[in-house]
Amino acid sequence: MWFPALRKPTRSLCVAAIAGVFTSAAVGSGALHLRLESSDPPDGGVVTELPAELRLVFSAAIERGLADVQLTAAGRGPISVTVRHDSADDRVLLGVWPDLAAGTWEVAWKVVSLDGHTVRNTFEFTYNPPQPEPGADAQDDEAVAESGVESGVESGVEAVPAVDAADDAAGSSNSGSEFPWFYVLLGGAARWFLLAFAGLAWFDHRRRVERESRPGRLTRSLAAGAVLFAAAYLGHWIVSAGGFAEGTLSDVLATRTGRLGLLQLGLTGVAAVAAFGWRPRAAAGFAVLAILVDGATGHPAALESLFAVPLSAAHGAGGAVWLGGLLLIIAEDRNDHHMVATATAVSRAALIVSILVGVTGLGMALLLVPNLGSLFTSAYGRLILAKIVGFGILIAFGAHHQLRVIPTIEDQGTGPGLRRSVRKEALVFMFVILLAAVLGQTSPPA
Repeated sequence: MWFPALRKPTRSLCVAAIAGVFTSAAVGSGALHLRLESSDPPDGGVVTELPAELRLVFSAAIERGLADVQLTAAGRGPISVTVRHDSADDRVLLGVWPDLAAGTWEVAWKVVSLDGHTVRNTFEFTYNPPQPEPGADAQDDEAVAESGVESGVESGVEAVPAVDAADDAAGSSNSGSEFPWFYVLLGGAARWFLLAFAGLAWFDHRRRVERESRPGRLTRSLAAGAVLFAAAYLGHWIVSAGGFAEGTLSDVLATRTGRLGLLQLGLTGVAAVAAFGWRPRAAAGFAVLAILVDGATGHPAALESLFAVPLSAAHGAGGAVWLGGLLLIIAEDRNDHHMVATATAVSRAALIVSILVGVTGLGMALLLVPNLGSLFTSAYGRLILAKIVGFGILIAFGAHHQLRVIPTIEDQGTGPGLRRSVRKEALVFMFVILLAAVLGQTSPPA
């Protein structure tokens, strides 16, 4: 990466920070939002008698009506388990046992957390009921055997020999720890387009940008991208939550995440219509409303704090104005004198929103990270540190433009250097948004 408008130390810092973003993202890729804390029967356990109910205890509350549990043995099945929530604890899922034969059973579960993330995983246990006592009546033995066969036929599986618990545990699937990179990239793109569209539309209104100017055309392109990626992101979430399975779409869309996702998509669509009709004020207003709705999803939705959602929403709105200003300067197609005036106006707004973004980001970090040590010992904490470095680079770019680039342009009367430097700042901004998407898919420390 080459930063010709920056001095060598700042250039090196930018390269190091971008490398740190991806390194930290890779380190943090193994932790998902929700995990199974305990189960009855336990993972890898051997039981001679099934508990009264299958009991799964998760690390956080789960959406009612979207859980799915299935049992499989020896590659046969699966058998769907009827599940219900524990009325006393919304982290607990209870299941009614079907008729099971002796053998090693795999329990495959899928749940959706309150922050909208779908998590799947499996574990195994061995069911080894006691054998009939020697000398028992032959008819009883025959009846037991027939019962076992009937239950195996009814469930669609056959009894399999019990295996050692250690072998059972070693064979468990770890599919729930796979990191959803496609979902991260899709979410990052959806957020970037929405923020860029909202911010540039706001500046279109404030600066009275003409419809057929380069900023005006860019605004409409961003509006189309925001709708497209918002729809793709919501559709991907619906699929991952099982929304297109028979009879479950209404359940998925009835969740908090589903309702807010539809609302956000609707607001983004209305904003896009306003942009194509060249009503930048209305476009900016509805796009900002979509950003505020987005602030009520993800980690803030699962936090028991009155400040979480307002902080997240304000953080996104501030980022939109910041990014929109950068894009306005990049797309500016008038003379250098006008571009400097635009840059000066953007710089004033950026000073205010950078403080807003910094304060709200700090507030969210305090809510999500329990202590200072977690910044260094947890994947989520290291990602926050990487985001702080990215924020620092953006601040350095702003100071560089205000103190060095703009005065030079005013003296020399030419402005290409500013546009080139702002492009690089916008590139760093894109990496920071991608990092925020990775944070959204990484579990905060307990």
